[in-house]
Amino acid sequence: DNSKKLCKKLSIESMKQGQACVVGDAVGDPLKDTSGPCLNIFIKVMSVVSVTIAPFLKDDSSKLTGVGNEDWENWYWGLIPLILGLLATVVLMFKRILTWKDTVVKYQEPALEEVSC
Repeated sequence: DNSKKLCKKLSIESMKQGQACVVGDAVGDPLKDTSGPCLNIFIKVMSVVSVTIAPFLKDDSSKLTGVGNEDWENWYWGLIPLILGLLATVVLMFKRILTWKDTVVKYQEPALEEVSC
């Protein structure tokens, strides 16, 4: 809905971006109405299941044998996804795929200056 409003505000309905906004709105509304409630229930069920089975997944053998992970023992393994994510972001920014530039600006007509009498 918001993209469609933006396309109307920028008056680009006849361009490809405007047509994409209309298609996205037509496809997105039914998905929003049907999948939203389903995902809400799914998230709640998964939360309950994970909290329920978490005590069974705990490794109690570390207390008996001294083998296992203590808290923060292998913390550096968590850095791998972080570093990969940052590296992917830097590469996408270097290739100008991920930018802050607005692609709609080049299709806009320049604003008419107000004429004062």
